[in-house]
Amino acid sequence: MPQRLLPLPSQEDYSLHKWVVSACNEVASRWVLRGPAEDNPRMACFCGAPQSGKTHLAHIFAHSYQGLFVAQPPDESPRFFFEKYHTFSVFAFDDIQNFMERWLFEAFNMLREGPVSVLFVSAFPPSSDIWLLKDWASRLRSLPFLPLENPDDELLAKVMKKRLEDCGVRIETDALRSLQQHIPRTFSAIQKWTRILDEASLRFCRPITRAFIRELVAEVASDSDAEFPLDFDNVAD
Repeated sequence: MPQRLLPLPSQEDYSLHKWVVSACNEVASRWVLRGPAEDNPRMACFCGAPQSGKTHLAHIFAHSYQGLFVAQPPDESPRFFFEKYHTFSVFAFDDIQNFMERWLFEAFNMLREGPVSVLFVSAFPPSSDIWLLKDWASRLRSLPFLPLENPDDELLAKVMKKRLEDCGVRIETDALRSLQQHIPRTFSAIQKWTRILDEASLRFCRPITRAFIRELVAEVASDSDAEFPLDFDNVAD
């Protein structure tokens, strides 16, 4: 009966420790890391495609300055919402394309009058036709617009190497380059393959070389419908 390598429980880590700055996110990262300051705009809008890291960076912004990260549209009106969370002076609203635009418009008008820092995060830029309420679209376009570009090879390589090092796994540079040629250029693929390499390294007690990468890629490709558990019996010890 084939042995299978079962995954360890995993949870997305949105900490600053896991964030990697690269050319595709440098401007947005600079705004977040400067934080609430007189010479830093109090409000901004992040925009990026799925897997660009915008949610991760919004978590860093909220948690670094004891702020509130808001992932779902609130049920109450802006007035009741901000009365409930009146002790916070930093807010990060994620995926605002899912919020009622009237709610966002009223929240914007309330927040710009107070000493707070606010980040709006969207999958669509302020110039997009998705924004139907003209007053809200105008407010959004008035903010500094900080796009997060799709992750480049440099960033993905840094993230993969860092995550593996955090697991105590070392990977040769040429092996990492080889892997990048076979996997999607997304953070979800990086997360998946970090787990695969971590578990395979423990299972076989082998360094992560190009040859080992080729064997693992072939094994995963043979069972592309299921990420886990993986059957590693065909991978040579």
